[in-house]
Amino acid sequence: MPKVIIDRETCKYYADRAHLLDTITSTDERGQASFIFQTLLAFQKDGWKVAVSPKVCRSLEKMLQEADSDGLIVLLKCLSKNWDGAVTSKFCRHILQKTWKRCQSEPFCNEPLVQDFAHTFLDHMTSNFDRYLNHSHAQHTLRHYLQLLAGVQVEKDPLTSLLDSITKAIKLIIFNTDTFDVENITLCTPFDQNYSETLNSLAQRFLMASDLHDYARNELVSPFVQLLLIIISSRAHSIFKSSLETIVKNAQLFLFSKNQILPDGFVHPTLVYFTDVVIRLMPGKTFARFLTSHVLESSVKKTDLLAPVCLMTAHTTASHALRAVLRRIKKPNDLYELLSALNHGNKDLDSFSRLSSTLKIKQHGLINDLAVLCGKPEFSEMQKMFLHILFPAFGFPASKPKHGAVEDKLIWSILTMTRVTDLPFEAASDMDQNLSDLDELTKTVCMPGCLLSQTLLKYTVAKPNRLAASICAQSTDQLHIWAQHPMLSRVLEALLHSAAVSFKRKSHLISIFQPLFTTLACDRFGSHVLEAIWLATDADAQPLLLKEKVAEQLVSAHQRLWSHQFGHFIYSRLNLGLFADNKPLWRRQILKSSQTNVRKRPAVEPNEGIKNKRNSNSQGNAEK
Repeated sequence: MPKVIIDRETCKYYADRAHLLDTITSTDERGQASFIFQTLLAFQKDGWKVAVSPKVCRSLEKMLQEADSDGLIVLLKCLSKNWDGAVTSKFCRHILQKTWKRCQSEPFCNEPLVQDFAHTFLDHMTSNFDRYLNHSHAQHTLRHYLQLLAGVQVEKDPLTSLLDSITKAIKLIIFNTDTFDVENITLCTPFDQNYSETLNSLAQRFLMASDLHDYARNELVSPFVQLLLIIISSRAHSIFKSSLETIVKNAQLFLFSKNQILPDGFVHPTLVYFTDVVIRLMPGKTFARFLTSHVLESSVKKTDLLAPVCLMTAHTTASHALRAVLRRIKKPNDLYELLSALNHGNKDLDSFSRLSSTLKIKQHGLINDLAVLCGKPEFSEMQKMFLHILFPAFGFPASKPKHGAVEDKLIWSILTMTRVTDLPFEAASDMDQNLSDLDELTKTVCMPGCLLSQTLLKYTVAKPNRLAASICAQSTDQLHIWAQHPMLSRVLEALLHSAAVSFKRKSHLISIFQPLFTTLACDRFGSHVLEAIWLATDADAQPLLLKEKVAEQLVSAHQRLWSHQFGHFIYSRLNLGLFADNKPLWRRQILKSSQTNVRKRPAVEPNEGIKNKRNSNSQGNAEK
């Protein structure tokens, strides 16, 4: 299609309309629908080609979320004038896909006109199937075609898709590596009454044929084949179970290429995503056989010394398959066997068995997945075993050091996801040296390390005493910086919220932050740490006395906090206005609130310790 240039006035019109939509209150549904309908009528008049502009596309996508049946019909009428142009367009295809996704939900799917447009669209996609299969833009819409005809909605995997998008952004890979969340599948009304016949025909062509070997390795076709497998498992599960062995054989997932010690399904950069889907869809007994024969033991005696799982932790691509295995594990015994294989006793294999090789290849997601899995209640007994593997990977002994030695570098190793011997000079040369510059500190820590720290601090069976002691061993100036850091403040919150950390350590942090309370209250991230301190005082023997000390530190600035963007949150949380006017009444209210919190607190620390997601813009924080 020749390049189409959209004038600025048109782009500005749709951008302004999208902005004005925010001014219409959500309670005025009729006003919203009318406003969106008028905008879509203008789009119909301008023609679908204006949606080749990314600005117009973004504006219309925003309106689609609130469009009613009339608006969707107008949109489909406009797009149906040239299905091919919309399908093959780089940006307009997004509007087409989101329109059909909304049309799949009730009551829109029951509209006769929507059904007529759907039948026309499905016929068009069927007649152009082969051409679209290898088209760089149309192949995305082809996946929605599958979902429309079968009445299935499959979401993208929120974890791996994010990781892949970040990797693509820094141009490390060029593969089309969309992955799907097989645990988030919604069944809805199919637009093709004969969808079972269509699915069977597609299965015979793509899954049951020897060509699957090539399809699963093709970066354009593989996502379509993955989605087809997911939909068949949802709509024809009995056929899926009986055909799974044939599908695995045709794809040759466990074929060993020349000079490889792991099968293609684990190491091929595109095939591994098909392997991911197969693993997560496996029935229980099939998965148990797979785990034993291909992960814990090698089906081909090429790894006499190491279990395949140990090799997978040291391989950039195979670690993705191992993450799929972790997400599929449902039984504690399976996790125990996997951790036992990683915890190999041979000292020469320490770099493989202790996850340090995973750190070297920067597959931090694998370590975080293991930590999160062990944090689930049904796997909590595995926490000690996991830490016995994790700490040596960072260069620390598996057991707690004797004579009360403090491992002040432990937290730095985890935050930077680096072995202690490879720590940046700021952390390794002199741990008492102040890191006064937030920019330097940001270069030192990483998001996976902060997430791992938060997960470990939530452990209840293997209490995070070593990690908490390492945090408390940091200098006062460093901890002050941590409290105002976007990532490190989360780590401090996790420690203060943790039920497994003693109040003695929490009180140590409270005393360090006490001179800084007003500064923290006026900081975007520090205000969350201060709230965590306030909640942590409930565990004290005399919470009212400690809470009053916190309020005393802030009451002199209560008027400033009342009008401050972030301080207003602390002002309301601590009820500083009442504290300044009537202390006896404030004490009675706080005492009653503390007693209620103690009664409601469960024995095991839940995940609510970490607060709701922080809004990325300042206004969102102010509205708290």
